[in-house]
Amino acid sequence: MTATEDDGDPAEWQPGELYGDSSLRDAPIAAGEGVWWVRGEGVLLADGLLVSGAERPHGYVVNLRGRHRPELSVDRNRLLGYDERRVEEDLKEAIPALVSSAWQPFPLEWLWDLAKSRPRIAQDVVAGLMADDVRVSVPPGRRERAGKRSVIALRDVGCLTVDAEIWKDNLRTIRSGMRFFNAWRSSVLSGQRESFPTPSGLPRPDPRDAILFDGAPTGSLGTLARAAEATGRPLREVVRQMRRYAIAGAYVPDVVGIRALDDFVPSRLAAVLHTEYEKALGSRRLDAHEAKRRAMRRSIVRVSASEKVSLGVLAELFARLSRFDPLVPAPPELMEFGSHRVDARERRVLLHDPSGEENAFQRILQLPSLVGPVRVAWQARRTGIPPAEIEAIVRRYAPLGYRLVGPELPHPLDESQLVALSSSLDGKPPFLSPGPIGPQHLIRLAARREETVGDTVGWLAGWVGPLGFEVVDPGPLAAFLPPTWCARVGSGPAGDEAGPMSTSRLLRIIESDGETISPPGDLTAIEVLVDAGLVERRAVDVARALLAQGPFARLRGKGLTVGERALHLLAVTSGRDGRLGPFALVELAAGEGVSVGTILDQLRGQAKAHGFGLPDIPEYVARLKPDDRLRGLLYWRSRRPFVSLAELVGFANTRATDLPTAAAELNAYAPLGTPTIPVRPGFTPPPAPLERDTAAEYALLQSCLNDSWTLPPLGLVTAAGRLGEGLRAAYRRLGPFTELGLELPYPEPDCDRVPDWRDVVLLTARLTGREPALSGEVGVEHLVLAAEETDLTVDEVRARLVDYAPLFGFRLPPHERT
Repeated sequence: MTATEDDGDPAEWQPGELYGDSSLRDAPIAAGEGVWWVRGEGVLLADGLLVSGAERPHGYVVNLRGRHRPELSVDRNRLLGYDERRVEEDLKEAIPALVSSAWQPFPLEWLWDLAKSRPRIAQDVVAGLMADDVRVSVPPGRRERAGKRSVIALRDVGCLTVDAEIWKDNLRTIRSGMRFFNAWRSSVLSGQRESFPTPSGLPRPDPRDAILFDGAPTGSLGTLARAAEATGRPLREVVRQMRRYAIAGAYVPDVVGIRALDDFVPSRLAAVLHTEYEKALGSRRLDAHEAKRRAMRRSIVRVSASEKVSLGVLAELFARLSRFDPLVPAPPELMEFGSHRVDARERRVLLHDPSGEENAFQRILQLPSLVGPVRVAWQARRTGIPPAEIEAIVRRYAPLGYRLVGPELPHPLDESQLVALSSSLDGKPPFLSPGPIGPQHLIRLAARREETVGDTVGWLAGWVGPLGFEVVDPGPLAAFLPPTWCARVGSGPAGDEAGPMSTSRLLRIIESDGETISPPGDLTAIEVLVDAGLVERRAVDVARALLAQGPFARLRGKGLTVGERALHLLAVTSGRDGRLGPFALVELAAGEGVSVGTILDQLRGQAKAHGFGLPDIPEYVARLKPDDRLRGLLYWRSRRPFVSLAELVGFANTRATDLPTAAAELNAYAPLGTPTIPVRPGFTPPPAPLERDTAAEYALLQSCLNDSWTLPPLGLVTAAGRLGEGLRAAYRRLGPFTELGLELPYPEPDCDRVPDWRDVVLLTARLTGREPALSGEVGVEHLVLAAEETDLTVDEVRARLVDYAPLFGFRLPPHERT
């Protein structure tokens, strides 16, 4: 065929050849009739032509012909549909051609992208490339020089989609227990294993790993259900695959009735439903039963509307999910309502989600289980659906747990009325509960309306009664005209807070008002709030001193002297006992670049005049000059008495020093009341820098040490497995960390077994690789199930547990050779 485009030179190509895309970095790999593998974005052609609406899949080009049943528009310019299963079969048949003609070296990011879009195909491609011992090139990471690529055997690095995010350093907010996982995978990807050796006890790469991780490895059962659905594998097999990574810190979901998962290959609908349930549940994994019920209601409504399936079908799926996922409650009995499908109008009322997607903000606006008249009025105003219809929908969905409460809505509410009854005075949920409207909310609302409290009370009294509210008598507050910042005093009716508001909280509210402050009016307002019992009394004296120095400003606002900043911070960081918070001196000294003693001198006269206590500190503490890194570490840990081992490791990294030296620097601030490292009595920093045992440090980055310095037996086994050493050798290697406060509450093990990932799994009661560990009497059933989940025999499991029994203190059943 010959073609000429515009005034260009004529181009010729033979039938069956791919032509027309100069953006491809390498020549396409022809892999059968109408199939080509390409580096980068591909395309679906229709009878050899690119048509409008054609998909642009990653990594391949397929020419849709008769066997694919392509459906085109009448003018044959748009692709409307095709047989996707046939395309998948064609790609599977084309894998040998890709493997035999693979690009050298093979781009690892190509496999990452394929695993996300075509997981079944990706598994087979990875398996073929591993069998041929193909070497892959790792793309430059965020910290690598542009263009620099390491080349590694695919058998050694494997294909984990989460590696793409780790390598780009995109996983910013992950659980601290995952720090070892990140460091390990980064070491593997860089090819620099001499700095971070990978022992044999960690999982070896497996082609099936390509679908395990969707983002950070959080252990979500929904993620694993999606992986099982995408590959057509039983859920038990996928969960078992994930267990191998527990030793590295990956969170393995707790499953009830593990064997029942053998018969469960999640459908697409089951995977979608479970994913929506986890989104609706959010991070409230340990909340009360009602939180799970609420998440179930919302996910059923959302999926019924989006997938056009009946409530009963979804309830049946939830019933099955609840048998093995302890986070999923049993669904309600729907009876004849089970045949109902949620329509778009009902979804708008129940979920209030114009986007159709679950997110944290939409969760606030979604209909609660108990629906009062104010909520009906707000829903009607936002959706344009009449209140009577909204009430009818709530009654209709009573089997899912929705219920009308309170009086019927007597009339629509306008925006000002909705604002008046909203907790945040923004006219949005949540709204006040029916009952008395107390003085705190009245003052806030009067400030918002820029009128006296008495005027606000008169306005409310004219319409809130039929809605179930009562306006309390404001008494002497009736004549009070509150300044605008009073609208942010508290967040609900009086009685929500335990006692008067603290001075520090009040001043934070006032200072956020910036340039609108009028010192005389502010002081009068504070006096009124104190007299009303809403603010503690010492706030008047502190505010008078601060206002005498000028308008309030933010801590880092321009124009404040060091003394003004010091007095301001002194006020806003003190508790109800009037004591200076430990962060204040460090914050001021670091912000000004001066010593703690210099800042302390600035505070003495002002603190004495206003009754604030200042610590007596040794001379060496007064000479300390904290910087931003130290300030940041101590500030975020200010509510905990100690700095964790993981935090110490991170701080030592920023200082490029050893752990004892870093610990000594942090503990120097202990007289100020800052969190410390729980070093042994008599601890002294080394006179010269010590060589760090980085591998041992990272082996100790475990969840069990997040809020403790005590390493349980399971933690020792995990550390030994990560180090590739026997229990006795690992115990001795961790000995130096006891000088920093690490507690090993057991004698040195009389065992040289080198743990692997299987040991970490079979030593836990739920086979998750995390606490609770085995204890007491261990039943035969645990041995049998552990053998199934680790590909060992029962005798092999027993032999391993025999070695660990003295350390853990459990007892095994009598031996029956199998």
